[in-house]
Formats: sequence, C-alpha cells, structure tokens
Amino acid sequence: MTKKLFHIDAFTEEPFKGNPAAICFMQQDESDSWLAAFAAEMNLPITAYIIPHPNTIQDNATPSPDAHFSLRSFTPNTEMTLCGHATLASAHALWESKVVSKKQNIVFHTKDELLTAKLSQLGIEIDLPLINTTPLDQQNLKKEIEALLNCDVIEIHQCGNRRLALLPDAEQLTQLNPDLGKLKSMDIEGLIITAASTQTLYDFVSRFFAPKVGVDEDHVTGSAHCALASFWSQKTMKTQFNAYQASPRSGSLKLTLKNNRVLIRGQAKTILTGEIYE
Repeated sequence: MTKKLFHIDAFTEEPFKGNPAAICFMQQDESDSWLAAFAAEMNLPITAYIIPHPNTIQDNATPSPDAHFSLRSFTPNTEMTLCGHATLASAHALWESKVVSKKQNIVFHTKDELLTAKLSQLGIEIDLPLINTTPLDQQNLKKEIEALLNCDVIEIHQCGNRRLALLPDAEQLTQLNPDLGKLKSMDIEGLIITAASTQTLYDFVSRFFAPKVGVDEDHVTGSAHCALASFWSQKTMKTQFNAYQASPRSGSLKLTLKNNRVLIRGQAKTILTGEIYE
C-alpha cells in the first residue's frame, strides 16, 4: 500500500525558507520503529504522520463539523510531543490536497492533547498550549551557557525541559556560533536564544538549538514560541507579537496569547509531493 508524502516549508511564503517538514498521510498506524526509521530516512527537522481519527461525537450524537486526525511527529532521532511547524504543515497539506475542505477547521489528536488549525485570509492559525517560563538564578548555569554561546547573557529561564537565554541585543544573536557539543552534553532538550528586535516590523527575534534531539539549529520553531510568547508577555505586558526566527533559512510568526494558549499564525509552501512504496 502506498502512502502520500509532502515536503512543505512552514512559516514562510517563499520556497526553501522557513522550516521544512515531511508530511505522510497514512490509513493506519505503523510501528514506532517504522515511524522512527522513515523520519531518519527523510532527515528533515520533522516528519509528521497523519491518520484519520473518528469524529468526536457531540452531546446531540451528531459528528463534529471539524476534521479530526491523529498526529505524531519525529525528528531524525526522537519523537516530539509538541511541534508547531509539523502542525501547521500538516494542516496545509490536508487543505491543499483537498482531503479537508478549506471551510473546515482541523483537530489534531496528539499523545498529550488536542491541537487545532483553522484557515483564514491571513494564513493558517494553529492553537498551541502556552509554556510558562521561570527565571533561574543559577550562576553556574549562566556561566555554562555564556561559555557555550561565547557571549554575555542577561537572564536564564526554564521552560519545560528547555532553557531560554535573553541576550543584550539582536546583533549578537544573529552572529552566534554556539558550541553544540557542550549543549548536547547538557541535560536539556534544547536552548532558546532571544533578544528584543531592532526592526520595527518585529517585537523580538530568536534562535533555537536542539542537538540532543537531532536538530542542531531548528529553522522556525512553533513550540519555542509558546515559551517566547509567555516570556515576552511578562516583559512587556503585551499579548500580541510579531516574531522573527533568525536562523539561516529564517521565518516569521504572528502570536496571540489567549486563555493559557498561544495562537500562532503563519504561511506554508508545498515544495514537492510523492508516494512512499514498500
């Protein structure tokens, strides 16, 4: 049985920008070993697998008007429980392939929770959980991160199993060449770097490094912005942001905080489609 495959660049309107993802349509689940092996074969920041999910039955026993799918996401070496660009790219693939009507919202059932996507004239909006950030007053940790970044750090925050570092300015952020070996040896999933933007178009800029999960530098990271939205909201008391991830491929996101959720809006571009033969 063949499986439909898409290569999609998320959080961009231009080809070969933003964050690439492989999106695989399946009719039934495969073993974890198959899913992991295929993600390693694709060798992209994320490979997402979509399987039709029975529509949720409402109280009146009628099917939900939304389209429901199970969603699992793998880097080349591990499964991720939350991936924003996989969610956005998956929704884009479903609408563009006409599997789902553009009038329908999409509900993704992940291992941890439900993620939703809806389409508007302004792009795709995905609804992700807010990730709270907590300041860490640990001088040893601050020195360790300054050493691997080779620059000064103003603050270190914890956000789940990641760390967030605030830098003095955006120029330092764009010029970073971190010691990925040192970062990989730390007991964290990844490191978010951020600074206030010097461009009026954006509120803040960021980069994200996660060599422990097989992604040295992620290009545009939706899940990192669930923490960045929380962090910058505490700093500025704002609830809406224009964000820019300054990776070599780069990408932009529009963020809105709402009831412990982060609404992330962005674009996507299909690069190629194909089929998987076994």
